[in-house]
Order: sequence, then structure tokens, then C-alpha cells
Amino acid sequence: MTYLFGQVWLWMLLAFLAGALVVWLLDKLFRKPKVEVFEDRFMDSDRGKSQAANRRAKI
Repeated sequence: MTYLFGQVWLWMLLAFLAGALVVWLLDKLFRKPKVEVFEDRFMDSDRGKSQAANRRAKI
């Protein structure tokens, strides 16, 4: 009877590894690239105010 438990654990381990591989491949294929936003694009370098604050000040 112990051989049966040994086989079950082996198949469960193989199924887990196969599932993890499939999920990793799907994630790698369909993940959108990360968008990195740099703070200086949204900051006024002269005064340190955001562009939205500068627009409100100009209105």
C-alpha cells in the first residue's frame, strides 16, 4: 500500500511543477510591460511644483 502513496505524491509533485511552468509561461507571454514614470517629467524643475499646479497658476 505504501507504493500507492509514493506514486500519488510523485504525480502530485509533477502536476504542481507542470502547472507552475504553464502559469509562468502564460504570465511571461501576456504580461504588459511595466511603465516607469519619472518624477521629473511631472515636476517643474525650476520651482518644484507639479505641472497641474503650474497650469492652475497660469489660468
